[in-house]
Amino acid sequence: MERFNATSIDELRRIVLHSDIRESLDLKEETKVILQPIGNIVVMQKMDESSETEYFSSVISELGTIEIPIELMQEMVWELKDRIAVYYYVDDGMVILKRV
Repeated sequence: MERFNATSIDELRRIVLHSDIRESLDLKEETKVILQPIGNIVVMQKMDESSETEYFSSVISELGTIEIPIELMQEMVWELKDRIAVYYYVDDGMVILKRV
């Protein structure tokens, strides 16, 4: 099942993951996520504790935010205050981030 929210990148390079997303995908505080750029989107998935990744990573904060690494912002040509569409797929445990 696909759902959609939108957010903006704040001055600290963070985006808010709405509580519906966090609850549906079991993304709790301190959960590590992988951020994989593919074309003009970023795929975000929960990181297994045993997995190593060559992609970018971030951690869910107490407030439900993730920090977007500066290198990822540069690769995606995202800027502060950009609007980001957040699509999430409950069945696949996947989140898609795309600049609007």
